[in-house]
Amino acid sequence: MKPRTKPVTSHRFRVLPLFFLCILATPLSVCGFTPPSSEEIPTSFLYKGEPITLKNLTNPFKGDLKVIKKGGTLYTKHCFLCHGDLLDGKGLFGKSFSPPPADFIRLDSILSRPKGYTFWRIMKGGQGLPEKYEPWNSAMPAWEDTLSKK
Repeated sequence: MKPRTKPVTSHRFRVLPLFFLCILATPLSVCGFTPPSSEEIPTSFLYKGEPITLKNLTNPFKGDLKVIKKGGTLYTKHCFLCHGDLLDGKGLFGKSFSPPPADFIRLDSILSRPKGYTFWRIMKGGQGLPEKYEPWNSAMPAWEDTLSKK
């Protein structure tokens, strides 16, 4: 085989860097997502027809070991296939979604948000974010009809 003496200048090789730039830019745009601030979440919502005020909502079960154990069972039953057994968003089905499931071990995760925001997102699922975050509506189902407030 005769070695190539002419430089490769076809349009394919001029477009190739642009292709890689696009590939790299997509994950970077994902990293740039900023979750809604406390001011951007609703002040209340209907939970099974009952109005729930989100401002200053607290976890009435904090520190209750029996409830924590039950929560772990519910997480295993309903959440870990997407969010992972390490809470990192890398569950068995996690790679199937865009955006990917929430990574709860990140410092800026949903768990760092006010409790009202967390409760709202779990109950209402991935739909219903404020309009400016609409591209980030996720496949997370609403758990309102599956989980109780307790």
